[in-house]
Amino acid sequence: MTVRARWMLGAFFLACVGVGYGVYWWHQISLDRLAIESLPYEGPLLDRVRDRVVAPKPDTRGAAEMLAGMPEYHRTRILGVLSTDWDASVRYFAIVAMLPVREHPHVRAALARAAVQDDDVKNRAAARKVLGGQHP
Repeated sequence: MTVRARWMLGAFFLACVGVGYGVYWWHQISLDRLAIESLPYEGPLLDRVRDRVVAPKPDTRGAAEMLAGMPEYHRTRILGVLSTDWDASVRYFAIVAMLPVREHPHVRAALARAAVQDDDVKNRAAARKVLGGQHP
C-alpha cells in the first residue's frame, strides 16, 4: 500500500468518525426536544387562565382574551391541559376556546379525545361541533 493510499484511508476513516459523531449529537438533540414537548404543560400562565374560569364569578371572556393574546405554543398547550381538567365547566370552556386553533395537531387530538371520552354529554357534543368547525 502506498503512502498516498494510507493517507486517503486515514482521511476517510476520520471523516466517517466525524459524520457519525455529528449524527449522534443531532439525534440526541432531537430526542431532547421531543421529550420536552411531550411533558405536560404547567406554569403561571395556565394557573392564571384556570383561576379566571373557576373563580367564584367566572370570567370566561377575560380568560378567552388572555388566551388570544398568547403565542400559539402556550395557547395550544394550555387548552390541552384544560380539556382534561376535573371540572366539567373548565373542560367546556377549553373546548369552546379551541375553535380558532382547531387545526393544530395538539388541539385536534384533545378535541378528538373529548368527543369520545368526556364524561359530560354536553362536552362531547361541543367537541364534535368544534371538530366540524361550528360554534357549540
